[in-house]
Amino acid sequence: MISPEKIKEALKRYWGYDAFRPKQEEIVRNILDGRDVCVVMPTGGGKSLCYQMPAVLQSAKTAIVVSPLIALMQDQAAQLAQMGIPAVVLNSSQSWNQQRETERRAEAGEFRFGWEKSRCRSLRLMKRTAFRNGATNSGPIIAK
Repeated sequence: MISPEKIKEALKRYWGYDAFRPKQEEIVRNILDGRDVCVVMPTGGGKSLCYQMPAVLQSAKTAIVVSPLIALMQDQAAQLAQMGIPAVVLNSSQSWNQQRETERRAEAGEFRFGWEKSRCRSLRLMKRTAFRNGATNSGPIIAK
């Protein structure tokens, strides 16, 4: 079990916040406790932190995020890399060789986060990695 102090320390160290937004801490704790969680928040509501923090705190495994938005994936992976957290994007903008090399490195446990656009490939990758958490960031799919 991860202490509340360690959670607050990570919030400040990696995201620069002194406090969570409404419901974020509850969501993070539920994920850390191994519960399935469905989070629906507006754009800018803090969903990313909810699935990123548990993986940051549980460093032995990889979190895989499925998202239809390549630019968002790239931005979030770059932001995590700036924070010192190894992250990678896997999508159709990469060559076949780049995709295979990324998958190989993910299987070797080199990343804490992987963003993927293809749900089918994500499921295969989850089976071959030390997979811890998964998230689907599909706001545009469920929006009116």
